[in-house]
Amino acid sequence: MIETEGDLQFDFTGCVKVTKLDRQGVQHPHGMRLVDFVVEEATRCLLVEVKDPFEPTVPAANQAVYLAELKTKKLVAETFVPKCRDSYTFQRLMGEDGKPFLYVILIGSGSVPMNAAMLLTLADRVRRQMKQETDRPWVRQYATDCVVLDLGQWSKAMPYPVARLSATATT
Repeated sequence: MIETEGDLQFDFTGCVKVTKLDRQGVQHPHGMRLVDFVVEEATRCLLVEVKDPFEPTVPAANQAVYLAELKTKKLVAETFVPKCRDSYTFQRLMGEDGKPFLYVILIGSGSVPMNAAMLLTLADRVRRQMKQETDRPWVRQYATDCVVLDLGQWSKAMPYPVARLSATATT
């Protein structure tokens, strides 16, 4: 099962099922923000959000802005947590919630290596907000955990190869 997101191509061979949730041209519930992929495995489902500020078409100035935003709480509150919560809600309402969900955020890295401590801090922020978005913590958790990976970490942690299309096109 080959899927692409921007300049990244994923090989999800071996999973039970993969669904691209945020497909263009498909009607989505108004106001819901969905992750890129739901990857169903034998014992869990991965909610995979791909952010690739190092895609070749992204200007260097935008890359620097995005890296700076990763250090703030804005992306956590306005992008990462809502996408996980809305995707879980969508899966639940579609009857596709029979397995625990792991939220995986993949930050595409380019020539600038991602700082492992920054990725761990980002994952901690997402975890905290996923548990409590209001004045009280959620009674039910919608994801068992969150991991934030760069391309190198993805290759070590996930059984699904990923390749940058622009790199394969030039070789």
